[in-house]
Amino acid sequence: PQPQPQPQPQPSSEKSAADLSAAGFRCVRQPAMSLEAYAARLRKLFHCSAECFVICAAYLDRLGRRHPGITGPLSCHRLLLVSLALAAKFHDDTHYVNSFYAKVGGLSLQELNALELLMLRLLDFRLHVTPEEFEAYRCLLGRAAESEATSAGDVP
Repeated sequence: PQPQPQPQPQPSSEKSAADLSAAGFRCVRQPAMSLEAYAARLRKLFHCSAECFVICAAYLDRLGRRHPGITGPLSCHRLLLVSLALAAKFHDDTHYVNSFYAKVGGLSLQELNALELLMLRLLDFRLHVTPEEFEAYRCLLGRAAESEATSAGDVP
């Protein structure tokens, strides 16, 4: 008998759609506010726990590993905003509503809602961070903060 040609695997339409829609985080032009200033703004106004920033780092790393190329100067502000809002909702007992997060982040409510759903889909709705993951990201962020403080001359 003649071997039958195997059908070529087709990429799942769900994953392809998710990869294509990752472009939704990109804005048309680079924001005027630096990412550092934007992160400081979110930290000041979100009033979320310090743990949320660690969880946010885990989400951003997962996202970057699953969807290389999603991060860049045209997407980093939006990715930070959405991942921090998700972390606050997932971890903290009290958090704000999306209209507040959108206003603080400089987006419309509709845009934030769409980006939040997109991020959830890109992460397969997996928001749990294990204690081991949390500790690894906490240490990583701590070392980065120490390095930044040392290079800025904040530490004697």
